[in-house]
Amino acid sequence: MADTNQFVVGETVRRLIAEVLELPVGNVMDSALLAEDLNASSMDLVAVALALDDEFDLEIDLSGLPQSEVSVGQIVDYVVAQRG
Repeated sequence: MADTNQFVVGETVRRLIAEVLELPVGNVMDSALLAEDLNASSMDLVAVALALDDEFDLEIDLSGLPQSEVSVGQIVDYVVAQRG
């Protein structure tokens, strides 16, 4: 069950990040760093957090992670952990 939840959350997170950054979803890999690999600005990171908040009804706080070091996979793990 946990693997299914991780997969579903991962697919949704990747789709939302792709939408916010206007990228093909295939370019949004778990290992991709938002700033370095996907060229996300600090405003993009805020937009991603808001999209995740709306989608998962969670208060997403990514402020503790340096923007240049935040990966898609870390965001997926964070959302899975917050959803319990």
